[in-house]
Amino acid sequence: MEQYADFAYYYDKLTYDVEYEKIADFVKKIFDKYANGKVSLVCDLACGTGTVCNFLADSGFDMIGVDFSPSMLNIAMEKRGERNILYLNQDIADFELYGTVDAFLCLLDSVNHLDCEDDFERMFNYANNYLNPEGLFIFDVNSPYKFEHILSDNVFTYDSDDIYYVWENDFDKDEGICTFYLTFFVNENGLYRRFDEQHTERVYTDEKIRKTAEKNGFEIVGMFGGNYDFKSPECDEERIFYAAKKIKNVKMEK
Repeated sequence: MEQYADFAYYYDKLTYDVEYEKIADFVKKIFDKYANGKVSLVCDLACGTGTVCNFLADSGFDMIGVDFSPSMLNIAMEKRGERNILYLNQDIADFELYGTVDAFLCLLDSVNHLDCEDDFERMFNYANNYLNPEGLFIFDVNSPYKFEHILSDNVFTYDSDDIYYVWENDFDKDEGICTFYLTFFVNENGLYRRFDEQHTERVYTDEKIRKTAEKNGFEIVGMFGGNYDFKSPECDEERIFYAAKKIKNVKMEK
């Protein structure tokens, strides 16, 4: 079942409460703190509909957006306007750039969508290959606490005049995999059209993240809670940000 196909065209409406501008501002603060502000060219992995790309482009950064979903990128290109943003339809675990960049981003738990641990390793490996020396890789994850206590096996619903959806979770704690079953009913000229999507996310522990980063030439230089500041995560934190710095080159795996 294709992910982020029909869903892409309603994604922005359904993520109205995501604080994109605060996220972009926090990313800039991380650049200032760990790269002395020496960041110009940024690649946003799993860029989605391009909202963070737009905010950072408006702040003067040269932006590249990578996403596996053509539908999401169609929306991103419509929203781009006159901004000079390059969008590439590629997998974040198997991508190719035209050169190196100063920083990578992978936000809004996109890392967790890599439900295969080999893909998780490959993403770090590819990021190292296309990152300038001492470049930054900034990403966030849904915490183990969130999977176990918030997402778990719960059901969520959303109801508006145009869209009704049911989001049902199935969390396999032993495997560390949460499957999301999404059913949408969308108002089209007074009639409701149904479509379904199925997504999966994997739990990535702090230990796994640090080992994978180190193996692929990175040092974790910062780990923060989800309030867009530099405070360490609380035990019940739902989202955790990481800042990793490239400290050496590693062999690119194919």
